Amino acid sequence: MNAAQNIIEKFGGQTELAQLIGKGQSTIAHWAKTGLIPAKWRTHLLSLAEQKGIDLTSEDFDLLPDDFPNVNSNLPKATHYGDLPLNGITLSAAVVDGKRLLSERSLANAFGIKGGGAYWSRKKIDSTAILPEYLSAKYLKPFINSELEQRLNNAVEYISLSGVKSRGIEATVLSDICDVYITAKKFFDSKGMEVENLSSVADNAYGLLKSFAKVGIIALVDEATGYEKEREKNELQAFLKKFFAEEKGKLISLYPDDFFEAVFKMKGYSWKGINNGRKPQWIGHVINNVVYKRIAPMVLNVLREKNPVINKRGYRRSKHTQWIDAEYGHNKLKEHLTFVTLLAKASGYNWDVFLSLLDKSLPKFNNDGSQTLEIDFPSNK
Repeated sequence: MNAAQNIIEKFGGQTELAQLIGKGQSTIAHWAKTGLIPAKWRTHLLSLAEQKGIDLTSEDFDLLPDDFPNVNSNLPKATHYGDLPLNGITLSAAVVDGKRLLSERSLANAFGIKGGGAYWSRKKIDSTAILPEYLSAKYLKPFINSELEQRLNNAVEYISLSGVKSRGIEATVLSDICDVYITAKKFFDSKGMEVENLSSVADNAYGLLKSFAKVGIIALVDEATGYEKEREKNELQAFLKKFFAEEKGKLISLYPDDFFEAVFKMKGYSWKGINNGRKPQWIGHVINNVVYKRIAPMVLNVLREKNPVINKRGYRRSKHTQWIDAEYGHNKLKEHLTFVTLLAKASGYNWDVFLSLLDKSLPKFNNDGSQTLEIDFPSNK
């Protein structure tokens, strides 16, 4: 079986598919013979499959005959699957045994790289001895460290939801792969040397890196595959895109005095005595706890990526608030601060009572975007 035959069968055979797309059966028969479906038909067929509830993915179009497993295959099966759009490129994502994976074939397409005949000859002899096709060029070897090489060689073979063999790497490796291309391009540029296709591939890598760094690749894969059922698909991506600014903004005061006064009062300090001076370091930890860890998933993670610590003393080049969007982000922050300040007042400015109320009404989000709810169960007495 080949990729085209597999897709044709999903639609019920050559006659049925020909009728669906308004083409002669000879066209479908040609697809089945060559194993290839022209690129111009892919989007249309994916749309038809979605309308009719047919399990078809973008990866299905690029399958090879060897990708179809035998009946006795013991490979693990994917439990979730989804197409992950990044920077105008679609990656195939899957969850296998709890691991978030990205299809190696979709990565090769994303970087615009295909292994040549020599690559596939070596691959058939020993599939674990060489790096994936998108990193197999000899000029990239000096930029691939042993840790990355080991993780790439630990790629997972699995059976996709479509019932075909796939091979994927852990999603968190993507940033390191992008870094290989970006670092290689900088090196060769500094030497005044041109490497064929490196510039375009490095541009793709940089675009991918910027796209997923804003949210975190694990959260993106979870959304794309539906692994986190309680989270609406693309909801987190859409929120963070609106909440954060693309570039650092001007430093303006966003935290009202009422908020700081409430925090200092609950902590047993006088706000008046410090209002005109530098705030103590512990106030930053309080803000992380009651604001950035609770306003939405991944907000603190993204802030730390955009505004990293630059020395051992914990200094940053700018304030976190400078990376929050001036309209949507500022409004969301003000709403959150108003609510937190009201909770402080409702607690009688008691820190422990305040935290208890806060945990029930605005639970903290964990680093992976999940949330732990605090529930009061009725007493048995």
